[in-house]
Amino acid sequence: MERWFSEAWPIVGSLMQAEDRLVSTSESDAVVVLASCDQLQAAVDQAHTWLGSRRCPDDNFGLYLRELISACRGLCAIMHTVVREAPEGQWVDNRQIADKIGENFMDRIQQASRARLYLQQWST
Repeated sequence: MERWFSEAWPIVGSLMQAEDRLVSTSESDAVVVLASCDQLQAAVDQAHTWLGSRRCPDDNFGLYLRELISACRGLCAIMHTVVREAPEGQWVDNRQIADKIGENFMDRIQQASRARLYLQQWST
């Protein structure tokens, strides 16, 4: 497991960093949000491909990594909707948009947070 994990951790870390960037820029203008979405989607694709070609020796770790990948995919989709609805950013103060996507956005954040808590235990 240690060898597998040492190979997996840079990919997991890259996925988490890309998610952090997207969340931190979620109220920026469309260009910034789309760039963050592209970075997160690239990290999702890399993690998905990597995990698909290597059997995870710990079922729980594999489960939570797939859960993080799923949450990140969802965040990308949600933020693409935000860009269409509020290209200037600052969507949280727009009641119509916040009502439309806010719950889904928070659900994906919560999903990712649960997965990250488990995954980060392996980094120490």
